[in-house]
Amino acid sequence: MEDYRIILDVLIVSIALVTLLVIVGGFYFWRDRQTMRKEITEDAKKTVEKDAKKVMDEARKELGQYAQKLKEEMEKEIRKVKVRRKEAEKLTEEMRELASVNKAVLAEPTQPSGVETDKEKEARDLLEKGNEFYEKEDFDTAIYNYTKAIDKNPSYTAAFNNRGIAYDDKGDYDTAIRDYTKTIELDPNYTAAFYNRGIAYKNKGDYDAAIRDYTKAIELDPNDAGAMANMGIAYKKKGDKEKARIWYKKAIEKKEYLPDGGEKIRQWLKEL
Repeated sequence: MEDYRIILDVLIVSIALVTLLVIVGGFYFWRDRQTMRKEITEDAKKTVEKDAKKVMDEARKELGQYAQKLKEEMEKEIRKVKVRRKEAEKLTEEMRELASVNKAVLAEPTQPSGVETDKEKEARDLLEKGNEFYEKEDFDTAIYNYTKAIDKNPSYTAAFNNRGIAYDDKGDYDTAIRDYTKTIELDPNYTAAFYNRGIAYKNKGDYDAAIRDYTKAIELDPNDAGAMANMGIAYKKKGDKEKARIWYKKAIEKKEYLPDGGEKIRQWLKEL
């Protein structure tokens, strides 16, 4: 009986020792696990911070490169704008200079030499009204009134001529040319219509046709200095400087017929 008690005590002590070992082992296991978790967390944090720094550095580098490229592109566009502005200023000045000799001849209403019908009078009034709108640069309303004048008087050359001018100023050169051509069909000696059609052809870029019309205008009116000056301009546009000089000189000889006495043409002649 005594032996059994001894064995039981030994068994109880053994169980207690095993339990203690399990508890102690579990504690150390938990502590190692916590330490391991902490180390892993710190390593991960360091890795993330390192990667984030690398990403930020690369982003800053790329952003700097992009900003530099954007700056260069903007400077390039600014240079282009400046060039275009200079070209526009030059073109504006050229157009201003051309205006003295490159202005279409607008027909004014004139009193008839004979008996005037009611429709002819209405047409003349509409022409005058159209001219008023034209001077205000309201070309659409001017065209409307010129068209009404033509409806009243289908052979009204002045109305066709002036409507052609309005279309020309709107940039509709083909329609302008048709109106000038109709004017010439009605009156083959209408000098201004040849001159004006020459301007329309010149604006369209058909310099040969412009030269033909300027030549006819000069044939009808040998003192048409404007046609002579425009002849020079057309030849200059064609690249024939020698003929341009000839016609500029002819225009200068008729300086009394030019608004500025041929001053602009003298300047163009020096620049050739």
